[in-house]
Amino acid sequence: MTNTNMFDEYIIKSKETTHNEQDQMIESSSFEHYTVLNTFDNNKINQSVETENFEFATAAALLELSNHSRKISTGSLMLDNILNGGIESKSITEFYGVFASGKTQLCLQLAVNAVIMDGEISGYSIYIDTEGSFRPERVVDICHGMNIDHNQVLNHILVARAHTTDIQMQLINEVSNMAKQKTINLVIIDSLTSNFRSEFIGKSSLMERQQKLNRHMQELLQLSEKLSIPLAITNQVLASVDLFNSEIIPVGGNIVAHGSTHRIHLSKIKSKSTLRKAELISSPSLPNSEASFQIVKRGIIDLDQIY
Repeated sequence: MTNTNMFDEYIIKSKETTHNEQDQMIESSSFEHYTVLNTFDNNKINQSVETENFEFATAAALLELSNHSRKISTGSLMLDNILNGGIESKSITEFYGVFASGKTQLCLQLAVNAVIMDGEISGYSIYIDTEGSFRPERVVDICHGMNIDHNQVLNHILVARAHTTDIQMQLINEVSNMAKQKTINLVIIDSLTSNFRSEFIGKSSLMERQQKLNRHMQELLQLSEKLSIPLAITNQVLASVDLFNSEIIPVGGNIVAHGSTHRIHLSKIKSKSTLRKAELISSPSLPNSEASFQIVKRGIIDLDQIY
């Protein structure tokens, strides 16, 4: 088991569980059958204090920075509107939903949009693929729909395949090193939790899984703040079903819920296969709201656009 982090909180159920039950108990908001364990490491706190540079900024200065930071468009004006212009810098935007709800398609559109500035190709999008879902052919389709050179865009989207949680986390360190030589505009992880679910199975590994996931989320937010860029993640879901209702719950529990700045639930509108609904579930600065958009051959578009 890895070393214990400061202030980590773990929730452990008192009976053996299946893989799906393990996920459900993490997501559950009921603590009746759970034991909460808190850990505290003074040595690590002291080490952190010795190496950290402390600095205050006025709230007015932070607001000014926020107002002038670049936001990356999702391709849909309606979706951009509920996000106040697009996905913002120094934050983690989480897209979660069932299979084929549009998570990867949104990420591909974001990856293209992030490298286009004032009509010019500039900077790089980083795409960390944990499920083998990245398709360069879709990038070509999106570029053709925008009338831009797909070869240039493809050369500005850097893709890495992460088969394990260790590789996934190490790639974030590599991005930090790459930023010393390249301009990074956006980092995408598609998906955040796939490797964690496949590696950590059963009650005995639950504590280690949540600890490692918490460390990963903290490193992602630190990277986003350090580089002043947006970070987009996708997340898997599970179904919580009882006698009275069913609910779609994002994987990762409170660790991911607290770590994500903005959480968006994507769903498919059954009447037409191209239509999707995005619901802004939680955000520290934006009201809960929803928007609809289309996924077509040329990418993400609004409902009133012709495809």
